[in-house]
Amino acid sequence: VASRPPKDRNAWDIYLQQVPLCTGDRETPEKDLVDPSTDDWARWTPITLPTSKVEAPEGLYFGDVHAHSALSTDAEGEPDEFMRYARDKAQLDFVAMIDNDCYQCPMMAHEFETSMTVADAFNRDHEFITLPGFEWTLWDKENCSHPDHRTVLLPHARELIRHTDPGEPTTEQMAARIAELGGILFTQHWDWTLTDSPAETALEVTSAWDYYIDKPEPFHRDLLAGRRLGFVGGSDSHRRNPGLCGALTGVYAEELTREGIFEAIRARRMYATSGSKMVLDVRLNGAPMGSEITCDDTATLTVIARGTRPLTRLEVWRGSCETGQVGIAHEAELSDHEEAVEWADPTPATGVSFYYVTVHQEGQDKMLPSNLARADGCRAWSSPIWVTRS
Repeated sequence: VASRPPKDRNAWDIYLQQVPLCTGDRETPEKDLVDPSTDDWARWTPITLPTSKVEAPEGLYFGDVHAHSALSTDAEGEPDEFMRYARDKAQLDFVAMIDNDCYQCPMMAHEFETSMTVADAFNRDHEFITLPGFEWTLWDKENCSHPDHRTVLLPHARELIRHTDPGEPTTEQMAARIAELGGILFTQHWDWTLTDSPAETALEVTSAWDYYIDKPEPFHRDLLAGRRLGFVGGSDSHRRNPGLCGALTGVYAEELTREGIFEAIRARRMYATSGSKMVLDVRLNGAPMGSEITCDDTATLTVIARGTRPLTRLEVWRGSCETGQVGIAHEAELSDHEEAVEWADPTPATGVSFYYVTVHQEGQDKMLPSNLARADGCRAWSSPIWVTRS
């Protein structure tokens, strides 16, 4: 038996153990998992996964920007199975199958080519869009207390970069090369170290593993430093269920094509959810989420939200890059499936500020073991809008 290690051991250790098999009748046989006389799945409870979305405005598309297939050594599901699940079961508009470049075992060149070929084979303009890429996987245990991973998306030129390659490329070198290729990068997990590359585009605020932004310090740290970064949700699914594993990204694009999705992501016209296909439209003085604007008078934020269940609360977060202060500047109680909220900032600060919105709907986001979150999450986070005042 090959087994994964206990929690207090390194994640890449694999243990082998011999287990004697019982050759006689069991003294107390357990009920079979499947009853052969009826073909019923005994001891299993079927559930209906939520796949429908609320009525969405034209140009809003939902996708999972971070999920794995069996091309990652610690994940399940063949690449074509992955794509069919994302398209047909989760009913996504777009998906990114990003397998690990090197985790436990390096990705081989033919595996990378398989990933790129499958992505191209399933891509259909105006129907279902696939975003080719991989996960940059670097954990320098000697010099770093956290894994500095990235989602790497490559719209055109395809190139696999691993930290195990000759010369041991650093995250900075990888990011510089991805920028040359016209690609984009998203952070992952609980903490990270950003590079100066223009490819750094967004922060992953939630996945099936955790609601990272519940500990907002690293997110606010980079926003207060002047970084222009959007918010995305990626399931990080390892269990052959992309799109129904606890995190999604909503993107406002001019068209459902690779070019349209990449353009919208670069412009940060996107938001993250904890799994539900909630609708969130946030504008500041008419400018959409992700924008950078100049404002000499009142900053008025308008929010339109639709939930898959009744909405309960809205929070406006405001940060000042001048003072380094960030916090909730406004809250509103909600009650209907659809709500429109307008709020004018009564105390606008000079210099550069950013605003983002969190919307809650009925229920509670729950952590489930082993990457098994269901797609019925309760929150959405808009990408920030930046305002410069003289």
